[in-house]
Amino acid sequence: MKIYFSTYLEPVAFGLYFGALLYYARKVDRRRPIVWLCVYYGLATALMARVSIGFKSQEVNTHFYNMLYLLTGVFVGGYYFLLMQRPWKKVIAAGVSAGTALYYIMNSVVGHQPYFDSIGYTLVSLGIVILIFLHLLQLLQNITERLSMNFEFWFSCVLLFYHLGSFAIFLTYNYFTYKMLAADNANEIGIILTYLWIVHNVILFLGGLITAYGTAWISRRKFTSSS
Repeated sequence: MKIYFSTYLEPVAFGLYFGALLYYARKVDRRRPIVWLCVYYGLATALMARVSIGFKSQEVNTHFYNMLYLLTGVFVGGYYFLLMQRPWKKVIAAGVSAGTALYYIMNSVVGHQPYFDSIGYTLVSLGIVILIFLHLLQLLQNITERLSMNFEFWFSCVLLFYHLGSFAIFLTYNYFTYKMLAADNANEIGIILTYLWIVHNVILFLGGLITAYGTAWISRRKFTSSS
């Protein structure tokens, strides 16, 4: 059961996001921001499925996980770039995407990052949280419909729930990773890291469930009101 939650729950969670967003894009909204999210979650699902396939062979998978934070920063930053109305907010969104790509290149392409880059994840989460607050402020200043019927509001709240929770996990993960490398009780610290990642995956999965519920709820009411 522990292996399932630490390894196999992650691609399931990303697949849940992907399925919910694909359904919403086909039934309700095919604008570029939604399509952009579908592409991101499709790639993330495939990447994490690849990690889970290689788990039994004990394949080194840190480079796959480091690619995931790259995808997250570039695509989620791009999503908010498409949503932002003010030019200076678009500049910040573009900066999050470009900054993520530059950090990844410097640490994983030019440099060599043999470990899970929790600092990269932390920086990406921090940038995304800033974008979420900027976008929520924009929504609250321009309310044209009930927020419960607004997908952007639902999804920003889900991302905020995930990235605030994950921010603390990534910082803690970095601390225990380097402590494990310098300690004699590496197995005990490894167990702590496993449980930290289980908490992360549970948060991710809950976010996927909320997204699926939100897309279904909004879709049903839009269909009801138009019929």
